[in-house]
Amino acid sequence: MDEEGLLGRAFSASYAPREPALAEAFATALRAVFARYEVNGKVVIRYETSVYLGQRPDHRFGYLDILDVCPVSQRTPKIQTSKAVSRPPHSKTRPAAPYS
Repeated sequence: MDEEGLLGRAFSASYAPREPALAEAFATALRAVFARYEVNGKVVIRYETSVYLGQRPDHRFGYLDILDVCPVSQRTPKIQTSKAVSRPPHSKTRPAAPYS
């Protein structure tokens, strides 16, 4: 990513400073970081992604797999969906909102 891309990426975040004085200080700090780590005018930004998969309670039908509530048009053909497993709802959870 070049310097312009780094600044654009940083300022596109919702938590980036918007007040002009703070935004300029932020941009100055980003330019310093870029200058320190750039190689041939580019820096590498590595991302680490954590994925958590679980089931959500559906108080009408028990528990549903995520694939059971995913629209058919968004499913990968190789994935097989499972049937809803009937389990009692947790007493500490709020009822699920009705599906639209």
